[in-house]
Amino acid sequence: MAPYMHLNQKSLASRSNRSGCGPAARRAAAVVPPSATSRPSHEQLVQNLQRAGLAALASVLVAVAPPSAMADLNRFEADAGGEFGRGSAGQYGEADLQGKDFSGQDLRRSNFTSADCRKANFSGAKLQGAYFMKAVAFRTNFEGANLSDVLMDR
Repeated sequence: MAPYMHLNQKSLASRSNRSGCGPAARRAAAVVPPSATSRPSHEQLVQNLQRAGLAALASVLVAVAPPSAMADLNRFEADAGGEFGRGSAGQYGEADLQGKDFSGQDLRRSNFTSADCRKANFSGAKLQGAYFMKAVAFRTNFEGANLSDVLMDR
């Protein structure tokens, strides 16, 4: 029997007098959760309120805390030159890059997913491993760009 359940003696006694109920049915009907028959003490209520207050305070502190650790990590990643020190790994997802000049830049492993790259210039750029999924690249110049391992779907 689970530790949080107990037998309700009144229920057991009243059901044992009925005919047609076997012992298994009487035991199943007699098991009642303690919350149905007992009330928590004042100390338990105070403890529960304290826990709820501490949880609320912790969530507020997490929500309003400055993202200093995240900012330091981003600054370090920028100095290291992108993912594992290779390329820029820039994030241009859904950006409006119409007519921008990226010629000769190191944009390895960068993300251009859903970016609007119409008439942009990527000539001579290093784009190995870049993502151009769902990007609009109408009249975009990729002349002399390294497009190995680039993912494009349009």
